[in-house]
Parts: sequence; structure tokens; C-alpha cells
Amino acid sequence: EALENIRNAVEILGVDFLFFKTDFIKDIFSKIIKTNAKAVICHPCSIWYMDLAFKIAAKFDIPIIIAGWTKGQSTKQPLMSKCGCNIHQSEFSSMAESTREFLNKHIKTDPKYKDFPISMEEVLIRAKKRHKSIVLSPHWFLPFGSEVYVETIKKELKWKYPKLSYPAYSTNCMMNFVSVYLSMKHYGYTHYHVEMSKLIRIGELSRDEALKMLEINFDLNFVNSILNKIGCSLDF
Repeated sequence: EALENIRNAVEILGVDFLFFKTDFIKDIFSKIIKTNAKAVICHPCSIWYMDLAFKIAAKFDIPIIIAGWTKGQSTKQPLMSKCGCNIHQSEFSSMAESTREFLNKHIKTDPKYKDFPISMEEVLIRAKKRHKSIVLSPHWFLPFGSEVYVETIKKELKWKYPKLSYPAYSTNCMMNFVSVYLSMKHYGYTHYHVEMSKLIRIGELSRDEALKMLEINFDLNFVNSILNKIGCSLDF
């Protein structure tokens, strides 16, 4: 579904499209499951794809990287110098510590991952040495909410919502279901709960809307059907 949306967009807009497929990050996902780590699956993934994005920007002399982080995920800045969630918020402290512990214990010590950044801060430090590209998240600058621009991209770019997603009406990958299941198990909430709480406080979302979007509409059987594709599973 994601690839169909992208192909429609690049065909209509007439822009270049680079597609990367790797088993590298899948191996990290399976390590998290097999070691029973409390690391949040999304964090190593975001480190990997942002490091890759900065490398591509440097290779092709691209000045701006457009990101999709929402107002609930990021802090309003003239330009987005940081990437994704602010892991230093108190709500993320346990998640961040568990992820850091996993990366140091199982990734940093493995020769296969000798060049893998251990944190987003390390990604940004490396990026600044390569190239002066900046990260910009348009959600902060658009004078309207997603309900407006979603209708625009549906009409102009043939964009479609995925049939399955969490939270509702999002475009997250299938491994996100695993990440959500484990976060609820280990912490009792996910980073989406933190993000939507922020949106409620700034008047972008009502509490009832947030609760509806955050309803868990999948179970362990569904999670294991995803994990089977990378050769692991969770116990009942």
C-alpha cells in the first residue's frame, strides 16, 4: 500500500524515486524479540532510516529533508534540527534507557553493526560532518489540519489510507503493531499516547478523538503473524 502511494505520487509529480530494501534492520527487530529486550522497535529503525536519509542528501547535495513528524511528536522550531520524538521527556525516559541498553549490549558489541549509530544524536553529529542539509517537518507550518491536506493528496496524487494501521488513520508500518503491543506490555502506554496527550493540551485534538484513535484493535495472534516473517514470535 505504501509503495503504491509512493509510485502514484512520483509518477504524477515527475520526481526521482530511490527505494531501499534491506534485511539489516529486520535482524535488529528479531534481536529485540529474541533477547526479550524492552527496547522500542521504532527507535533503532528511525536511527537507521535517518542516517540513510542524511547519507543520500550528502551524496546528491540535497539541502532539505522533508519529514512527517507531527506536532505531537516534535517541538516547534524554525527548522527541525532534531529528528522525531524528544526522548529526553520524562514520559520517554524508561523507553529511551531500555533502547540505549539494548543497542549498547547487542548492537555495539556485534562486528556486523560496527558503523551503526547508537543514538539520534550520533546520527546528527555524523550528518553535520558530511553535509549541511536540514530536516523540515511541514506539519508545523501548514495553516490547517490533516483533514484538509489528506483530501488534497487523495485527489491530486491518488493517495489512499492503508487498510490496517495504528493509531487509526495513520500510515505506520506493520512492525508498528509489534512495537505497540510490546510497549503496552512493558510500559502500559505507547509513544502515541504521549503524542496525543500533547495534541490535546495544545487544542489540536479532543480527548474522545484520541481515545478512539488509540483503541487496540489487534491481538497477539496478529502480532505473531507479522513476526513470523522475520523468524520469531512472542509467547502467549
